[in-house]
Amino acid sequence: PIHLSSCSQSSSVNGSRCRKALDGSVAQVCARCARTRVERGWWQGRTSQRVLVKFVRIFLPNAGSGCGPNDLERALVTVSGTECTPFESGRSVYILFCNATGQGVTIRNLHASELTICEVQAMGAYLEPEHPEHHHKRIRKGRGHHHRKVFSPHWPNPHRPHRRPILVRCSQSSSVPGSHCRLATDGSRKRCAKTAAERGAWWQAGLHHPRGTKSHRVGAVVLALEQTLSQKVLQSAKALKRLRVTVNNQPCRMHSTHHRGSGAEFECNKIGDLIRVSNGPDGSMAPLVLCEVLVLAWPIQ
Repeated sequence: PIHLSSCSQSSSVNGSRCRKALDGSVAQVCARCARTRVERGWWQGRTSQRVLVKFVRIFLPNAGSGCGPNDLERALVTVSGTECTPFESGRSVYILFCNATGQGVTIRNLHASELTICEVQAMGAYLEPEHPEHHHKRIRKGRGHHHRKVFSPHWPNPHRPHRRPILVRCSQSSSVPGSHCRLATDGSRKRCAKTAAERGAWWQAGLHHPRGTKSHRVGAVVLALEQTLSQKVLQSAKALKRLRVTVNNQPCRMHSTHHRGSGAEFECNKIGDLIRVSNGPDGSMAPLVLCEVLVLAWPIQ
């Protein structure tokens, strides 16, 4: 995680200062959130040094709370001017794919309304201090010279344009009536890919290769699970413990879970093109239900 050490916002309502979005509480109630007046307002969190922000997680107020929108449809999230791509990962919870360097995460209203942010979490890496002999290469081009910064080999140059990778050629161990593996990649949490209750149920898909690329570096995999599971905390906890994610048979590590078991994030940092999600080898007869699979990855040329 990246520590956002300071913050500011365009205005405040009833003492709802910007720090409430950085207090570590993910309670999605008005009193625990940073709030602005009705305006084209903004909220910004800053780091003490330059960082590479891989993705940001934002908690908004629950629906019906009466203190501002619970979605990001009319908001823009940027890292030092670079726009992030949003993905709804839970009830009023968003994951944003950024892959940008800077010192600030900004959430800005595009229309006049109250902006309410309950918690902001940034994931990524701190950039090391620059040393010419290690972090710069002199490139000869014609008669002139310029320097190109060399970033960590584990993550690509964040200045290179990126797109969310496309998952193709999906399959799963079995299907129940009305379900198909493609329902986990259709952009909607309302329809889910579901297998029969079986041991070791699995779902997998490949990453599309843009022209000129050899493979992908997969940074993280975000899973959105069946909404009804979030109403059965014990059942959803068991389902989360069973989940396994691999990239070309290389295991990813579960990093965090979403509210009441409605999803999970896995840190991977693996090279490969085959994403596989499965129920672990606990021997239990259980279905695998995936409402959406989001892969944060970069092509390798």
